Amino acid sequence: MPTTVIVAVIIMAKPEFPQPFLHRIASLIAGDENEAGNKGGEKEEGKRKVKTEKEINSEIAAIIRQITASVTFLPLLNEPCSFDLLVYTNKDANVSKKWEDSDPRYIVNSQQVKLRSFTTSVHKVEGMVSYKEKDEWDL
Repeated sequence: MPTTVIVAVIIMAKPEFPQPFLHRIASLIAGDENEAGNKGGEKEEGKRKVKTEKEINSEIAAIIRQITASVTFLPLLNEPCSFDLLVYTNKDANVSKKWEDSDPRYIVNSQQVKLRSFTTSVHKVEGMVSYKEKDEWDL
């Protein structure tokens, strides 16, 4: 079975001048095929569950539509922003020497919205958006 090297990808957004992060978009990746679940449309091939490419693409498209629709509730960032990319790997991963350790950069007193999840034959990906309400910004 393939090993999952990346277990989470997180995008952090904040104004360019020194301020706390305002948005945190997390994608958690589970590599255990047993966690991927066996929903309708999947075929079982021995113990491994197989989804068609069309089913996977349909689930990804639904997530993209949900992220696009999130502009209805996420506070608008009118200022120039910078983004940090946090990548969590398993302990045995061989990563670049240029990568550095960091704290998880949680947003204190944030609102959280769970996004749809999707599965492939091997992985399950879950998403969450955390954000600080506009009236709580220290800008």
